[in-house]
Amino acid sequence: MTLTSFMEDRDQVRRWAMRGGALALLIAVVAGGVLGLKPLRARAAAVRADPLIVRFDWPALNLTDDASLEGQTWMPESEQWQLEQIVQATVSPDPFDADSLEQAQRTMQETGWFERQVRITRKPGGVIQIEGDWRVPSAVVRDGATDRLVATGGELLRLEYPAGSAGGLRVITGAFAGPPPGADGGLEYGAPWVGSDVSAALALIGYLRKSDAWESVVGVDVSTHRRNGKLGVLIAEGGRVVWGGAPGSLHPGEQSDAVKLRRLERLVHDPTWINAGRPPIELYTPYMYIDESAAGG
Repeated sequence: MTLTSFMEDRDQVRRWAMRGGALALLIAVVAGGVLGLKPLRARAAAVRADPLIVRFDWPALNLTDDASLEGQTWMPESEQWQLEQIVQATVSPDPFDADSLEQAQRTMQETGWFERQVRITRKPGGVIQIEGDWRVPSAVVRDGATDRLVATGGELLRLEYPAGSAGGLRVITGAFAGPPPGADGGLEYGAPWVGSDVSAALALIGYLRKSDAWESVVGVDVSTHRRNGKLGVLIAEGGRVVWGGAPGSLHPGEQSDAVKLRRLERLVHDPTWINAGRPPIELYTPYMYIDESAAGG
């Protein structure tokens, strides 16, 4: 081997050694970065985590004629507290934790309060913001000794009351089926009440809501709906009238919804009917029929 070739071989070995060292260093840096990322994120989360502050965009009362009620909600404080506790127990204070937000979103959806996908986001300062389209309560369905709240579409909501204690909410009595059962043996909130009788009653309640008879209406009886398709209107202090089929659909042989409504509005302000013990009356027939045999009963 000549001196020249020896020097060339030595330089080549040195170059390969330098390349190998640089590669080993690069591998060490990358591995260290990957292996150290998790504890680094954990330390950053511990430094940046703030105590959680849960904020709901609560549904408004939607009363424009009373300025003192502006900004208030119909949601009871007890239910507000329950929903806030669900979020507190589900969401992690770790600002990098997206999984707990998704779990809270699923849990909120299962409460039945929201029509569409609820939105849960993290805000600065540990704020967890919950927004969504709330279902609107419409009435209660009597289920034994319990009045269960339902939305305008018949969906079961989480609030319930001892029978007769739901305040100004109108009651639906005589439902054929019970509340929608859940897969876990409980109730499925957000699912519609089983059967067409409750949805028919809600249609009638919605139709009567803006009428002159509304203040006298306390509920709708659906006990005969499955047999003959007819609904009864329950009047304050024990009165009952047979309305007929649900509003908005064709019922051969029945008077129109407008005729039925005019008759009902006259009736609830008629002292002769009120003072006669409120005998049952059929509004849907060509001539309003009064069952005088039940008067005074």
